[in-house]
Amino acid sequence: MSQNIDWHLWMGMRTVKLWQGCALVTGLDPDTLMERPRTSMAGPGSGPLFEGRSFPSAEAKAKFERALRLADNNTCYMNGPIYPQGHLHRGSKAKKEVLLSEVIAFFVSCEWPEIPEALQSLASHPVETPAPVVNVQASQDQMQKSAPTGPRLSINRAALIAQHKHEWPTIEVDIRGASENGLSKAAKVGVRDWYEDDAMKWARSKNKLIQPASTATSSSSMSSLPSRKHRMEG
Repeated sequence: MSQNIDWHLWMGMRTVKLWQGCALVTGLDPDTLMERPRTSMAGPGSGPLFEGRSFPSAEAKAKFERALRLADNNTCYMNGPIYPQGHLHRGSKAKKEVLLSEVIAFFVSCEWPEIPEALQSLASHPVETPAPVVNVQASQDQMQKSAPTGPRLSINRAALIAQHKHEWPTIEVDIRGASENGLSKAAKVGVRDWYEDDAMKWARSKNKLIQPASTATSSSSMSSLPSRKHRMEG
């Protein structure tokens, strides 16, 4: 059973800490959960841990911890389904800011039991910034730029190289020559960071990306299969 939660407050919150979203999902008031003091053994990405007396019962505490573990495992800057907001940085996922609507939608998709009714309506009608109005005479490129593409995140040079070197072999050379080849104009942000999506779009437009070997192998293998493979279609 849900506590006496101030739903008017929480339903108006666009972003929350991941642990706060999990508390709401499990019918707990985030404002009543008391975090334990950090110890010298705790690393920078650990926590948070909460006092047992914050919970109405051991069952409620266990349910919250299961929810937080599940949400933490599905929170990712790259492919969600729960996307941390703001710049890429290390630290406990549980403490990262996330869209409350994404947290609720995720648990609804998992068929998590006993989600408070107020939250289920938020998953159906998320509180988001209205999409920009696009002039019908705009070009296709303008329309694509106006379409929502998810969180706009930046990462540093080392992270960009580490994450995409396997599919973009010339990435280090291209970044060194970014001011001449147009990559800086397309994707550079600030002094050291890059918009990852824009950098990948630039690489794709310049045919810098390679096809994974597994994909090529799969295509080759498909062509050698007997004719009965076509029976799967239709």
